[in-house]
Amino acid sequence: MNKKIIFLILIIVLICGVSVFFMGKNMFNRHDPGTSNELSSKIQVKYKEMKWSTSTTNVDIVMPRFDNLANNYNSFINGKVNSELSFDTVFNEVTAGMNEDEVGYFNYEVRYARYDCYDIISVVATQKIEFGDSRTITKKKCYNVNVKENRTADLKDVFLNKTNYKKKIMEEINKQAELKNIELKGEKLTYLSESQAFYIMNGKLYIYFDAAEIAAASYGELNFEMPFKLEEGLFIY
Repeated sequence: MNKKIIFLILIIVLICGVSVFFMGKNMFNRHDPGTSNELSSKIQVKYKEMKWSTSTTNVDIVMPRFDNLANNYNSFINGKVNSELSFDTVFNEVTAGMNEDEVGYFNYEVRYARYDCYDIISVVATQKIEFGDSRTITKKKCYNVNVKENRTADLKDVFLNKTNYKKKIMEEINKQAELKNIELKGEKLTYLSESQAFYIMNGKLYIYFDAAEIAAASYGELNFEMPFKLEEGLFIY
């Protein structure tokens, strides 16, 4: 009788372990199926894990990799992702001008999530960087791909009415910043670049800024959800 119980427990543990393993794999590639279409649902975003530690460094990267876009663009976007999220790039960027004692123990982690919005796939990689005297930096890299045209999607591409989209975005950011008591540099936002970082999550457009980009670093990274409506895969205001 005891042997049967032990055998049953072992089977349950094995099943749970397999489930957790696959859940762990899928958590890095989740997306909202409600806004997928035939093209975006066919595109795979796989991942590559890079983990290593030394007495002064810990690296734990889950690197997103687009798998079946058009060959030339697939190579380009994966090269861009690898370059921007790599340990060497980040370490050199945040420790420039610092000596070894100032840097101290350096911890770097990357995780990502995928979101589909019709022809656009947004892959949002979150970087956590810890070093020096308890310094912590959290920031995002946003990769938006137009799967229909096999190219990077710019902010303008996600709007149906494109004439005043920058003005509408800035008005909304300034309004939200005032409501949240966020003091923007120069009192209000007056400029958006053509390459402004953004992502689309669960059918909502978010405008993203790194810490200290448009406000004091103490506010951290800033994400502004736009109230625009999504119609046939594009936003209108």
